[in-house]
Amino acid sequence: MYAVEVRNVSKSFGGEAAVKGVTFNIPAGELVLFLGPNGSGKTTLLRCMLGLLSFEGEIRIFGKDVKRQGKEARRYVGYLPQSLSLYGDMTLYQIIDFISDLRGVTVSLEEVLQPFGLLDKADSKVDELSGGMKQKLAFVLALLGDPALLLLDEPFSNLDARGRLDVIEVIKLLKRRGKTIIISTHTLAGLLPTADRVILMHRGRLLSNIPASEFIKTITPFYRIHVRRKNPNEWTTVTASNLYEKLKEMTAVNSGYGEIIVEEPSIDEVINMLSKDGGD
Repeated sequence: MYAVEVRNVSKSFGGEAAVKGVTFNIPAGELVLFLGPNGSGKTTLLRCMLGLLSFEGEIRIFGKDVKRQGKEARRYVGYLPQSLSLYGDMTLYQIIDFISDLRGVTVSLEEVLQPFGLLDKADSKVDELSGGMKQKLAFVLALLGDPALLLLDEPFSNLDARGRLDVIEVIKLLKRRGKTIIISTHTLAGLLPTADRVILMHRGRLLSNIPASEFIKTITPFYRIHVRRKNPNEWTTVTASNLYEKLKEMTAVNSGYGEIIVEEPSIDEVINMLSKDGGD
């Protein structure tokens, strides 16, 4: 069964086309990297899937037509927007209680906060959290109600190396549980070896839709990991083709690291690699 069916979908704003005749299917249980530079139409298409924007064409979520059965379709979906306004004066406990009530579900604070390392912040106000912690909280809210489909728009923004690993671990666990996950990002995000499929958008059009295994054969991503050591206080740089495994290795023995910054290959580089290989 397809979790998502997109048929000839187009969307314009003020006469300017943001999405141009896009068609693809996503089988249930797949982890899909939805790649593209900023402005390529990824976020617009996600919002069309949610029924938040009108559009031309057809979108179905687990068989439910988004235009005619929007409420039923959205029951399957957990959404992490690219930017989220949270109630700053509420504690984590209060906002989780509020959102879970809206969704009609009962949750355990330990169950939803522990995987993201936020359990000890349950009584803290949202405004007291760092940017990375707020991003993790947004992820927690998207997971409330145990949705079958997750639409994650730039889920790694504001996260340091440890936070990125925490989120990747949760995504891998959700995939093992059979969730369908679409991750919209303008970087490779370190999830390429785990993904089932890569959908590449460029200037509103679908540039490529291929299994991740084929995508990996086409390009060889290299990540630059800049590390500040505590003693002596200096920066060094290491490279890796598998970001997840390298970060896992480094953070396991990070007593000597003061800071880790990841520099990822840009999607423009990826598009150039594909073009040289014969892509459109």
